[in-house]
Amino acid sequence: MTDLLKSVTLESGLVVNFYDQSNRYFGDFHRICIKVVAELVLLQATDESEPPLVYERTLERMGVATAALETEKSALIDSFLSASRTYLENPNFPEQFLRKKKSEKKKPVFLHYC
Repeated sequence: MTDLLKSVTLESGLVVNFYDQSNRYFGDFHRICIKVVAELVLLQATDESEPPLVYERTLERMGVATAALETEKSALIDSFLSASRTYLENPNFPEQFLRKKKSEKKKPVFLHYC
């Protein structure tokens, strides 16, 4: 299930989308999984062949009863927005995020032959 739950446009113009990837895992218990996605627009145009810069986070909560699903999903989204809105609305956020992504070390790939 990857339904769009909510789309929020912040003051900076950044559109943050919340996708539902929740599932039922046992009886009446569910794992709420909400993927947060925002495509960032950089002030300085980058090479058009590069993929767009995308901010992604996953919000998760385990053991949620069916009756509480919608309430818990809304609470997760509201909590994320209250904690992250100021950070995401910062006009320098796209460039800072790009700098962070470029500075992250790539994980080495190890091949194991049998």
